[in-house]
Amino acid sequence: MKKITNILIAIGILLNIYIPAYAESSVITGTFSSSSERLVEKADFVYDETEFEKDTYTYNHSIAKISVRLAMSAFGDTDSGYSKQYKNAYELMKAMGYKSILWNDEYTKKPTTDSIGVIAGNKKITRNDENYTLLAIAIRGGNYESEWGGNFNLGKEDLHQGFKIARDATLEFIKKYVKDNTITGNIKIWLTGYSRGAAVANLVGAYLDTNPGLFGKAVNFIPENLYTYCFGTPGCARNLSADKLYNNIFSIVNRNDFVPMIAMEEWGYGRYGKTYYLPSSETNEEYSVLEKNMLASYNKYVTDDYKITADSKKFAEYEYVLTISLLSLGISFRETDTGYYANMGEFLNATAYEMAYVFESPEKYADYGQKELMYYGDVVIGQNRLTEFIDIFRDEVIKRATPSNIVNTISNSESATVNTVMEKIARDSVLATFEKMGLDPQDGTAEVLVSFFINMLGENKLATLIGNSDILGEGHYPELCLAWLEVTDETHLTNKNGTFVIPRGITVLLNDSLIKFDQPPVIKDDRTLVPLRAIFEALGATVDWDGETQTVTSVRGDKEVKLSIGSNVLYVNSQAVELDVPSQLINDRTMVPVRAVAESFDCFVDWDGEQKTVIIEDKTVS
Repeated sequence: MKKITNILIAIGILLNIYIPAYAESSVITGTFSSSSERLVEKADFVYDETEFEKDTYTYNHSIAKISVRLAMSAFGDTDSGYSKQYKNAYELMKAMGYKSILWNDEYTKKPTTDSIGVIAGNKKITRNDENYTLLAIAIRGGNYESEWGGNFNLGKEDLHQGFKIARDATLEFIKKYVKDNTITGNIKIWLTGYSRGAAVANLVGAYLDTNPGLFGKAVNFIPENLYTYCFGTPGCARNLSADKLYNNIFSIVNRNDFVPMIAMEEWGYGRYGKTYYLPSSETNEEYSVLEKNMLASYNKYVTDDYKITADSKKFAEYEYVLTISLLSLGISFRETDTGYYANMGEFLNATAYEMAYVFESPEKYADYGQKELMYYGDVVIGQNRLTEFIDIFRDEVIKRATPSNIVNTISNSESATVNTVMEKIARDSVLATFEKMGLDPQDGTAEVLVSFFINMLGENKLATLIGNSDILGEGHYPELCLAWLEVTDETHLTNKNGTFVIPRGITVLLNDSLIKFDQPPVIKDDRTLVPLRAIFEALGATVDWDGETQTVTSVRGDKEVKLSIGSNVLYVNSQAVELDVPSQLINDRTMVPVRAVAESFDCFVDWDGEQKTVIIEDKTVS
């Protein structure tokens, strides 16, 4: 057999045609590495290439699970140094069978404000008797240092300028990759990223949807062959089009993750395509069970030290409120069981709203605040010193906000008020924090931060922010997203309003009303089967069962329908109708093809594949 395969391949080379590998398995399993600080060396992956045969406009949980792994592998590999940041993504793509794996120059250099790391590979596949080149593209979304500065570069246009710069660089790389590898004919594109990488992937996906001819006439690419999966995606565009063309782009986010809340919804920012939310106690009745399963999965991925210090309540919907006590004009931070904010997600949303209020609009932010926060993002967040900054700032505030200091300041100045004193304390504390960290704040940086902190004083927001600084980032942990996807499926995901976006299993609607079944509908050979008696009775037909012949006779009006278990023929007024799938017993219930039965009684039947819903319209049933 091996000799025959080699001969076929040789003939294919001589004739310059593609012959797929003989009997190659479509499912590949193995382990992958990520440079997320919390991941334990390696984690499992399952790559099933047949998933790329399926509709790109229908969310695919299997693709989501392998996508988050590829996105995590694309984090800059800190162990290998700047010259090999791509290492983990390269190894995962190689394990999945991709060839000609290449990366852009910025992936091998110290990141700058506007840089972006991108890696791509390709493989030949055959789908539905058509030959394709499948491109896998991952965008760096972690350990990107100074690129944090670019995350604050909103600009004044509809597209987030920092992400747009990275989008354009990514598109140039992909275009060059296709050209340099002489890729022609049909192509499919699999695109993914996490956090910043997710925002860039979101914009790249939207661009490809509207510009499918990017690669020239020799390449046949259409949006129906684009699979885009983004995780922890920040807001990256305003005035978004609701065109369904973009519905092949999926963003998966956590309600307790601050990153997707920036840029702010109050300024009109959002994402292209569809945004699905991971489970939460507000939306999922079985949340406690799901959370327990998630934590079991999560603890397989985090380091041993983190297992010891992690507290499961940090991932649940508990109180996250800290209060400021002004007793004796002193300030203290303490936990409380009650408060204005019900959970972390609500508090973070309020914080994002506060940012929108302080800077008023993207245009005003671009003129005052953007440059300063880009600097802060670069030297503080980008250098992994955010926790250090908050810890020092908290200590400096407490040191200055003593009763005697506040009273003396007010007494020695006719114009001093509690607010002006707090502004001075905040400003002095910010400047002292920069100094202790060995950083030189650029002009205006302290004032911008002070403006934000002062507005956060109301309703205990600043105390909550500072007191919870060690856990506020946990909602953005990639391992958390990975663990949630492991223990859930598409039926657990919701939209922004908490509505389940994908029905749990197959549903059947008759004139927009849900038909309830004691045995859930199932799909057999692409046909939906439903319990016999329930569907006939819902349609207002009589049901007469002959147990000896295993035959049902149903009558409605002038129509008589007969069918037997195991038979692929249904009789309508003695006229034979051939069935694609025979009626059959499943869990002691006789299951029949819903379309054939409904159409036998002159009903209109349609199938919503995205919602997994059979839609029956019958004018004779109210």
